[in-house]
Amino acid sequence: MPERRQNPMVLFAGLFMTSMFLNTMPPLMVEFQRVFAISMGQSSIIPFAHSMGTILANVAAALVLSRIGTRKSTAIAVIAGAVGLTFAATSHSLAGLTTGIFFIAVAFAVTITTFSVIYAHFPVTKQNFSMFHSFFGMGGLAAPVFVKFYLGRNYSYRYVYLTYLVLIILFGLTIAFRPVSDYQSDDSPFHGVKKVMKSRYLIVITLLALYSVSEMAVVVWAGNFFKSSFGFTVETSAVMLSAFWILFTLGRFFGDRQIRKFTPQINARTMSLASLALFSIFIFSPVTWSVSAFLLGALFMATIFPSIHFLLNRIAPDDVRAPLNAILFLAVSTFGMIGVPFVGIVGEINIRLGMSMMLIPFSLMVTVLPFLWKGEKI
Repeated sequence: MPERRQNPMVLFAGLFMTSMFLNTMPPLMVEFQRVFAISMGQSSIIPFAHSMGTILANVAAALVLSRIGTRKSTAIAVIAGAVGLTFAATSHSLAGLTTGIFFIAVAFAVTITTFSVIYAHFPVTKQNFSMFHSFFGMGGLAAPVFVKFYLGRNYSYRYVYLTYLVLIILFGLTIAFRPVSDYQSDDSPFHGVKKVMKSRYLIVITLLALYSVSEMAVVVWAGNFFKSSFGFTVETSAVMLSAFWILFTLGRFFGDRQIRKFTPQINARTMSLASLALFSIFIFSPVTWSVSAFLLGALFMATIFPSIHFLLNRIAPDDVRAPLNAILFLAVSTFGMIGVPFVGIVGEINIRLGMSMMLIPFSLMVTVLPFLWKGEKI
């Protein structure tokens, strides 16, 4: 057990920073293509490295996090982030940039898994997983601001990563003098993994990963939907997406009271049902109704993931929490890498058909999850 109570703001700050580092890649893709004189297809190696970094880090975390402890894994995340940002800030080759993106993704994956484990050991009354996840959203909102600030002044994108490098060094110094709480287990690295794989935790993780595909797909492909269905310009679609992200993040930031009032189970089911209705209106209704439902949907879906994440960590034994969180985020990354492009492929044939696929996970959340809960035991 830790010698002192962990300050949650350290965890929130780390999650915000690594999310910002990770989410800087998408708004810079066009700039990467220009600087390195590569095509859109050639630049796909960059998001591929991003995905592989996240997946491999979560595989490793599932196997060894509980054994090495949260303090050492936090140090690994900081070192990986510093290495990745150094490559991204100083490299003048595509290979160097890709290496940097890989290590940045590793840093984020290790951070969110490790900090989820630490946060799950807080007293239940002090846990606020809705706010915890909101800092990921805030990092995603802050990243384009940094990009616009530097590129708008004709500075190289490398200055963005150089600024981030300074931030992670400062964060590393902070946790060096005030280390994070250390939770570890002496069990075999496969002990917790086997427990997760042989239980109904795995079903819930699968449903949550499928839901995350809907969460990602609506953001990635909404611009194409608005353009194809209503003739929106790129600028108008960008405004819609920004408004969606702001409402989604606000919904998470203030969602804890709602989760506790309704209980995580009832909140997840109710919000999934509301989201199913709203996104059906978004996909199949005229423009005014569609836009209104799209924005309202951001608020209603905001607390679904935090509700179930909170419940899983609340009822999981200590020796299962580390592999549970690692496998959860591994599933989210893997399903997202496959599911989001698949929605796009179907959407190229028929945009409404493609977008309607995101309704399936909401339906499963409403119908399947209640049968898995037996008095808060999974």
